[in-house]
Parts: sequence; structure tokens; C-alpha cells
Amino acid sequence: MGKIKKLAEQAYAEAAKIRRNVRVVEATRKEIQEINMLSTTTAASLLGMLSKCRTSPIDYTLLSPGEKQRLGALVNNTNAGAELLNRVARADE
Repeated sequence: MGKIKKLAEQAYAEAAKIRRNVRVVEATRKEIQEINMLSTTTAASLLGMLSKCRTSPIDYTLLSPGEKQRLGALVNNTNAGAELLNRVARADE
């Protein structure tokens, strides 16, 4: 009986490791999905902003206050997009 008990304990320990790893994989999958959704939304927003800014004058001093605001928003959203590209999906263990 001692051998069977030892095997059962080993199997239980291995099953616990597998369950923990499954939780890590699921959490990582959710993180990847979130990054993907945010990246898609940010890219679409950037394209819309860029098309609006393309008609602006080249000289910043000639921009209207609204154009300056749109340009600032484009810069901020571009930085946010860059942060998303550098974001690493990790599950907290």
C-alpha cells in the first residue's frame, strides 16, 4: 500500500502543477486579448486622427487652436500606441 500511496501523492502534486499552469495560460490569454483589442482600437483611432491632420498647414504657427489640439491628441495617442506595442503579456502567478 505504501507504493500506491506515494504514487497517488505524486499524481496529486503533478495535477496541482497542471492546474496552476492552466490558470497562468488562461490569464495570459486574457491579457493578450486585451492588448489585441486595445491595439486595434488605438490603430483605428490613429488612422482617423491622421486623416484629419493631413489637411493642416505644415507650419505649426499657422495652425488653428482646434488643429493644434488635434495634433496634440495625435501625438498622445501615438505614444499610447507605442506603449501598447511594447507591452508584454504576463500572468501574475
